[in-house]
Amino acid sequence: MVKSLFDLVKMWKNHSFDKELNDRKHLFDQHPLMDDVVSPGIYGTYIMDLSTVEYLFVSSGFKDMLGFDLAANLKKEGLPYLDKLVHPDDGEDIAMLVNKSWEFALQLPIEKRKTYKYNLEYRIRNSAGDYLRFLQQLIILELDKKGLPLYTFGMCTDISYMGSLDHPTLAILGPNDERYNYDPVSNDIKENHIFTNRERELLKLLSKGWNSKEISKHLDISSQTVQKHRRNMLEKAGKSNTVELVVYALKCGVL
Repeated sequence: MVKSLFDLVKMWKNHSFDKELNDRKHLFDQHPLMDDVVSPGIYGTYIMDLSTVEYLFVSSGFKDMLGFDLAANLKKEGLPYLDKLVHPDDGEDIAMLVNKSWEFALQLPIEKRKTYKYNLEYRIRNSAGDYLRFLQQLIILELDKKGLPLYTFGMCTDISYMGSLDHPTLAILGPNDERYNYDPVSNDIKENHIFTNRERELLKLLSKGWNSKEISKHLDISSQTVQKHRRNMLEKAGKSNTVELVVYALKCGVL
């Protein structure tokens, strides 16, 4: 049973990966899903080799976020180093959610495994000892010859300005706007159909700070229609204002 990042390392190392990708330069080329990774703030990026559980690349953006050289520490200690940074209450949940993501990817048809985005939210400690609200967005860059996820690309963003976080969350976004969320009650990943296509359009614009007048003009609908959609979305999500709604949409993988 996966209960820690150490367990994840052992799990991946026990898999028999079959790879021929010796030239890793292609990993840094444009990937179709990289444009879909939302980054509303300071962020860091990385590329990871799951067959060796090693980080092939870690950007300098993490130093701006955390206040120390994450790349050097990961190179020295690997994935388990993150155990020292993650909030004590989040560690086991994170390991479980990453494992759920792995299982979800493996149940997909091989040809679709590189088309999904995984959003994981948790708390991580910076150099000042404060815990940041961390949004980690991940896509699969390459599969091995057997179809196992081999190389992953991740973008991590400090979204502490959105308020506190009670527990880690997982949302998964598919290529045709399918949306899934981890449900702690059933301990399973369930599809989410809460918002219509039009409402998701509005949410993306609201997340960029657009007001009703700007949205009305952009979508060629009346301001009254925009307000009606906003009220409907707030009611569906059980939120009282736009900021809470956007935060909820991020958690659900809508954005």
